[in-house]
Amino acid sequence: MSDVESLVRQVLVESGYPPVDLQRTPWAVAKDVAQGIVDGTLPIGTGADFLILELGDRWSTPPEIWKLIFLIDDWEDLRGTPPTDDELRELAGKIVDFARAVLEVEAEPGS
Repeated sequence: MSDVESLVRQVLVESGYPPVDLQRTPWAVAKDVAQGIVDGTLPIGTGADFLILELGDRWSTPPEIWKLIFLIDDWEDLRGTPPTDDELRELAGKIVDFARAVLEVEAEPGS
């Protein structure tokens, strides 16, 4: 885990992307990482590994993260071909949208 985290931090810095603050809520971190995948400022594999490995134990895994896990881990059994970069970016975009929705609800008074 520490290897993945340090690699993600290094890639972010080298790409000019703001560093990920892991002290924030997991959804805030997931949104930033997934947005980096969508924007192409974070390598897809590195970002996906971070979402699955680093953040997976910080929340009850939502459907969007499971879809990412299945797309990456089970492609041989389920599809026969690996997912394309476009498919992974599209799914990352869905994670961004889901994370924004969760963060909006959390920011509402009384939440």
